[in-house]
Order: sequence, then C-alpha cells, then structure tokens
Amino acid sequence: MATLGGELRAGLEIVGREVPFVLPLPRRQPRVFLQGRIDVLGRRGGVPLVRDYKYATPNDAAVAAYADQLAAYRLAVAADAAGELFFLRDGPAVRPLPPLDAEAQMEALVEAGVALGAARASGDPGAFPKRPPARPVCEQLGCGYVRRCWGRELTDRAPCPPIDTAAP
Repeated sequence: MATLGGELRAGLEIVGREVPFVLPLPRRQPRVFLQGRIDVLGRRGGVPLVRDYKYATPNDAAVAAYADQLAAYRLAVAADAAGELFFLRDGPAVRPLPPLDAEAQMEALVEAGVALGAARASGDPGAFPKRPPARPVCEQLGCGYVRRCWGRELTDRAPCPPIDTAAP
C-alpha cells in the first residue's frame, strides 16, 4: 500500500481495476478475438498505462516472459500505452516494459490464436500446452506456483539429519 500511495502522490492516476476487454485482430478483418481483464488501467503524465500484478521474482526473464501477455492488454487500450509489471514476491517491485512493436505483436497474437483454435479443434489436449515445457523454465522466471504446476521435486537427500530410532 505504501508503494501505491507514493505512486498516486507522484501522479499515477488509476482509471479502473479488473477492466474487461475484447480485442479483435487484425482490426480490419478479425480472425481472432482475445478477451481478458486488465489488472489496473491507469494514466501517468497523460500516457495510458496497463499494469499487471505477478507473484514472481522480479527479473529480466520474468519481464520478457510476461511482455506478450501485456502486449495484448496494451493493444486493447492504445498502441502507445505503456506497460509495467508489479512484482509482489520478495517485496514490491515495479518493472516497466519496453516500447511496443504493435504490428509485430498483432501478427504474433493472431498466429498464436489461430494455433490455439486448431489445437482445440483437434481435440488433442497436448496440441497446445498450458505451461512451459519444463520446470526449470518456470523456476528461472521465479514463478511462485512451480510446486502447484510441477509437484514437489524429489531428491536423494532429506532436508534434515536422520532421526535415531534405535532403542536405548
């Protein structure tokens, strides 16, 4: 709350929270419709701002991994919308996203949407995976849900010394 309070005093204006959107792509002759919710829609210095909250470790890999998700949000608001990630893990940290290449992002989103549609039509759940291909990818992102998605990692070592069970 202290971080947000400081941002509001510094000029961040919150326009809405959990703002729903539908984005037709490409705009003139849509082949794909994306829908979602923007965690925070705001304005800073007159520039539209899209913010997403993540329970992950703030690092460059996480910023890069979430950039495409926020690209859709930014395109839904305005091609010049700024984007930033608010990381909650290990203390609050705000990381801005690089400028958006709107045309390249639209093409990538259409391609992914078409691939998802084909995968769903095939009826094969493995045709479009719901998570990264391996646990280390998630760990590198600092995702807080690694155990939930991948389960506990078994090791050949116990976390503490063995207990002596011999009777005296």
